[in-house]
Amino acid sequence: MKKSTKIIVIALAVLLIAAVAIYFITRQAPTKEEVAQIIDMPDSFDAKISIDKDTLGAMMGGSPQMTEQVGMISSLLDAITIKGTSYKGSAELNLVAGNDSFLTIGAKNAEEGLTIASSLLGDSVIYASQEDLKKLMEQSTAGTAATAADAASVDFKELSEAIKGLDQKQVEKDCNEVGESLKKAIEEKKGEKETGEFTVDGFTFTSKTPVNMTFEELMELEINSVKELLGKESLKPVVDILSKSTDITAELDKALEELKNQPADKKYNMDLAIYEGEKDSKYFAASLTRESAKETVNFGFGTVDGLERGIAHAETEQMTMDIASSGTKDGAFDIKANVLSGSDKADITGTGDAKGNIDILCDIQSASMPAKIHVTTADGEANRKNFNLDVFFMGGEKPLLNISGTAGKGGEIVSVFEGEKIEVIPITKLMEGDQATMTTLSMTAVTNLMKGVNTLTKNLPSETATWVSSLFSGLMGGATQQ
Repeated sequence: MKKSTKIIVIALAVLLIAAVAIYFITRQAPTKEEVAQIIDMPDSFDAKISIDKDTLGAMMGGSPQMTEQVGMISSLLDAITIKGTSYKGSAELNLVAGNDSFLTIGAKNAEEGLTIASSLLGDSVIYASQEDLKKLMEQSTAGTAATAADAASVDFKELSEAIKGLDQKQVEKDCNEVGESLKKAIEEKKGEKETGEFTVDGFTFTSKTPVNMTFEELMELEINSVKELLGKESLKPVVDILSKSTDITAELDKALEELKNQPADKKYNMDLAIYEGEKDSKYFAASLTRESAKETVNFGFGTVDGLERGIAHAETEQMTMDIASSGTKDGAFDIKANVLSGSDKADITGTGDAKGNIDILCDIQSASMPAKIHVTTADGEANRKNFNLDVFFMGGEKPLLNISGTAGKGGEIVSVFEGEKIEVIPITKLMEGDQATMTTLSMTAVTNLMKGVNTLTKNLPSETATWVSSLFSGLMGGATQQ
């Protein structure tokens, strides 16, 4: 397979993942009134992917052969619908051409283990018990975990078990207790309230209460709060394991000492204040500057005129960033952001309503590759959302890539996970390299893949069908040679 074709195939795989991601981004929880009717319905999505073949062909070189390949891919995408469904521990991805499913893969998770089904496996499923899954996880992370363990001398398995065994309610209670202590300590640093007219981040307030503390003092309070939390009995099992490799308290003390002993030109100058105004407005504003590095960070958040407001500005010699957001109690929001780095700039604008419908535009202004990404969702039929994603490149008026579809309640699982005619193959046979099982599964998968490709090509234009068949034959030939 040529390099350009491989790139395109990889890109298509990425697009499939993007379609799934959009679904999870756009999922909305049902209202209380809808729960009784839809609690038992599956969650699902369906998506179509299309490309602007003219623009993509030109970007890929514009040769007649590449233009033809891009045209075939465009035709192939037009024929395929991607469907995904999840229901009561089962999840599935289903590729459909016309009205015919040509490839499915699904998994069912239960207390006793995981079952994997696919059109490639035919009447067989692969089963992994919880113990099998644990072994697989240990094997897959052995290299990384071993490296990290060598460096930190931490038994990650022991640490994981300790975390699982924590009394979560007590940990939450301890965290809240320490948090309240920190809040009280900061409150004690408040100065005298000043009255008048104060404007900060574009908002006007009637009073200002300074918080008289340095950056180092704030960090000392926070570090001491962490030390207090780590000293709680509820976290002792985890702290004991981590302490085998390092003295956590000593490391925190060391970090604080280094912070205090920084040269004056390396330290942050910090201003903190709490502003209040009409309509129960209350706004916390902070400013951090460090002259030696020409760094400035300003941020503020709070309730202003009934809206939840957030403002941030960061500036260094290399980059400038601004973010402004507002939101209502019912979930509606408005956000604007921009990042400037050298000659490159990115602008993000977005809105969302109380129903969960969004409209977000990201405009990347780069001399090398300008691009725009536009995402919208809107109410669809019944309990579903319509979503649309457009990606524009190189200033094109038409989107180079479009992903559109629906997401929400409805759909059905088509994979069969159990039944009298279903053969259950323990995953241990694959883990142990059982040759007979692996040979049988390989032959079954190839046979069913060929059936799937045949189903797909029947739903394609003749030229595209011939191209797909030829591509598949080349792939299978290469696999056979290996």
